Amino acid sequence: MNYELEPSIRERCLRAFLDLAILRMLTQNPLTAYEMNTNLVKKFSVMIAPSTIYKTLSDMKEKALIKCTRKRNRRIYILTEHGQEIVKNMNVIIEEVHRFAKVLLGS
Repeated sequence: MNYELEPSIRERCLRAFLDLAILRMLTQNPLTAYEMNTNLVKKFSVMIAPSTIYKTLSDMKEKALIKCTRKRNRRIYILTEHGQEIVKNMNVIIEEVHRFAKVLLGS
């Protein structure tokens, strides 16, 4: 997908919504943090620091949105039931973000 946003703005948006992007990715199949970052680079041409991804994953585990299993030396992340509920309501979240951005940016 080709986005017209300036790369720095694209990165700021992705960082702000990284948890939601991760939830969306995990609806397809379980992933490692490395696979998530690779997917983000392919889709948005933005590289997020591994420390940022791991911090976000840790926060998401604390909120019971995801859980982690180990296979060999890899950590695989999957959605919990709570995470699945958030994904089901993603359209409502998108509408709320859109309204907020309009107010914030004055359009």
